[in-house]
Amino acid sequence: MALETLGENGAVFLPYSLDDESVECVEATRIGEEIVLRCVNVATNGYSLALDDLSDFMLSRQELVEFRYPAIFGQYDRQEIISSMRNRDHSALRTAPAGEATGYKHVAPPG
Repeated sequence: MALETLGENGAVFLPYSLDDESVECVEATRIGEEIVLRCVNVATNGYSLALDDLSDFMLSRQELVEFRYPAIFGQYDRQEIISSMRNRDHSALRTAPAGEATGYKHVAPPG
């Protein structure tokens, strides 16, 4: 899993919308033992992605076109988010309190 391989300050890009001139992604960045999530647009032709194997794209450095808001929509304990994804139990995720461990401001997801 891409999140398990992240080094300190490393990032992976999880694409969710492919356009002609950009790809919308969730950027997951490791800061200490936290994973910080935000939405970004990257300057990649969506039609050129190998959809049957996204690992090269996900693990490559990407040129960011723009950030989406909220600037940060989630900040999670690294082991909890990995375990949750492996077990497909997303209700197990507990959001880190604002500013805890990383100094990032937590913005709760809508709904």
